Amino acid sequence: MSRTISKNGFNVPSHQLGSEWYPSKTESVIIPSSSLPAFGAYFTIDYKELGTIIHDATIQFNYSALTGTTVTNFIPAYFHPQRIEFVQNGNVLSTNYPTEQFILNNLFKTDEERKMSNQGAGLYDSSSQRITMAGSASSYYLDLFAYFQMCGGIPVLENTHQIQIRIYMNNLVDITAPAGAPIATINSVNLIAKITRLRSSEVDQKKMEIMKRPQHYKFNELRFMSSIIPTSTTSTTVVLTGITGRVGMLFFVIRSAASLANAGFFAFNAISSYSILDSSSTNISGGQDIPNAVALTILPRDWIESSYLCETALGATNNSANVYVYSFATDPANLMKYGISSGHWNFTGNEQLKINFASATGSASTLEVYAYGESVIEVGRNSVNKKNFQ
Repeated sequence: MSRTISKNGFNVPSHQLGSEWYPSKTESVIIPSSSLPAFGAYFTIDYKELGTIIHDATIQFNYSALTGTTVTNFIPAYFHPQRIEFVQNGNVLSTNYPTEQFILNNLFKTDEERKMSNQGAGLYDSSSQRITMAGSASSYYLDLFAYFQMCGGIPVLENTHQIQIRIYMNNLVDITAPAGAPIATINSVNLIAKITRLRSSEVDQKKMEIMKRPQHYKFNELRFMSSIIPTSTTSTTVVLTGITGRVGMLFFVIRSAASLANAGFFAFNAISSYSILDSSSTNISGGQDIPNAVALTILPRDWIESSYLCETALGATNNSANVYVYSFATDPANLMKYGISSGHWNFTGNEQLKINFASATGSASTLEVYAYGESVIEVGRNSVNKKNFQ
């Protein structure tokens, strides 16, 4: 795989600056958790397959039947972990969050692909399907949008390159319907990883290349921040202090503060309009406020690969899919899948998000902003580190 030196001196794969690269041979491996999994606890999965390149991964959870509650279903598996950390060489390189994973899987997969992902996770729009799954011991699948997927495959050549996945599980009561006292146990957790297994000559060659010059893999690191929107609010402006660096895309959601558990995890509130302003309050998202209908039906035509954002009151059903996406990149799908740049805004932490509501909010709400800044993973012979791509 050829590499290109960027103008900043990063030694990145050429496909991330040009055409995509796909591996010629792949296989899937199943790796069990390294420690005992439990609800409300932290456990790990250790990926120790040396001489491989990991491309993407799915977490498989197998639970006993759910009992002790009159409404017996788990919410979708995206929300079962509180967070997932990815560690190499002792460094936390990336962290996945439940709402982020749910939205990315539903935005940047085709309807056919996301149907399969949602079926395995437990359908967010079908409690009857989830009730059937929870009626007996079942497996739930969480497809990951992870940094090694965006990087086009990071080689695992030495012990210092090994990947540890740390999973922090939510409490059982938070991921089941809130009726009664739910009872269930985690039977097992596995990592299902798609990999390329390298020949020994290829491993030696890659080691020699890394010894000569560290290799860099560009990915989009999450910049996350949240804020409380008080009751009786018709318009609010939030300074995006937690977001800095080259941001290609962001999205935000608003939920009632009292519903951040159970089905409330994936029920997002509608707004009237929004805009993004720079530090001088100049609009940088098209010159004027973006109406709700435009945000959910017009802009996604160029940015989103599915029909998820149409699942609102504008259509035949309302799945509370009120997710507001703005992309500074021309092609956010390739940005999020493969780390391919096509535009950005350099955030300084002084930008503002202005939100207007159709009527005064009836209760306090939580605003969550997910922005993706360009970063790189630096792989050396005896180290793996994360750096900003500037």
